[in-house]
Amino acid sequence: AMARQEELKRKRQALLDHEERNRRFIQAQVKEAQAKFGQDDDEDKPAHQPRVEKVSMSLKLESKSKLASVESKKSIQSAFGQDVDDKSGKDGAPSSSFDHETSWKGGKRSAVDAIMEEETRKRQRRDEDDERANRLDHWIQPGLVVKVMDKDVGDGAYYKQKGLVVRVHDTYVAEVRMLESRDVLRLDQVYLETVIPLVGRPVRVVNGIGRGALATLVSIDERAFCAAIQLTSGPKKGRTLPQVEYEDICK
Repeated sequence: AMARQEELKRKRQALLDHEERNRRFIQAQVKEAQAKFGQDDDEDKPAHQPRVEKVSMSLKLESKSKLASVESKKSIQSAFGQDVDDKSGKDGAPSSSFDHETSWKGGKRSAVDAIMEEETRKRQRRDEDDERANRLDHWIQPGLVVKVMDKDVGDGAYYKQKGLVVRVHDTYVAEVRMLESRDVLRLDQVYLETVIPLVGRPVRVVNGIGRGALATLVSIDERAFCAAIQLTSGPKKGRTLPQVEYEDICK
């Protein structure tokens, strides 16, 4: 992944260097033309000759500007594997300096956009791989605050009561110490539910992307039964996950 990023950086730098050379070339041609016009004006020639010379130089200058614009466009598109369109202005008219500047800026934006899109696709692929690898059928971990959701436990005495998971047996069975009564119960995870704290409080990711990492609860969407969290530990530390199911995080 790092090698790919370095390659993209080198391509972008090479592209910018090439465009900078084109821009300097055009500026040099403009200065040369201006200097020549000044010399012609000082010479004692018939009135119609300076006009002819100016028209000729203008056409040459515009032709070179057009060529530089096309070459810049080719360098941008070829760097990212795009087809090159050699069309000039309407009806074959030479491109103006304004068109060249617009083309140069547009090409620069296209290069940056292409890099950003590639980075977005790479992140999405990594997230999909992470989701598949960390989406398991068990989520109970020591240290979690959970809620009892079975009315038959203790004849309903513990229904919707909260407790702390102090130990896990055989992956799926939690030893829970109830917060109010201090009673210790041994319950399968199917009888338990995750507890969502107030916004700004810490949570642990118990399933899916970032499983096992700590995070801060950023916001809650009660209609969609999901929350936004910012990871504070693990490989994705600092990353914000905008839509995490309630059952995938726990106090």
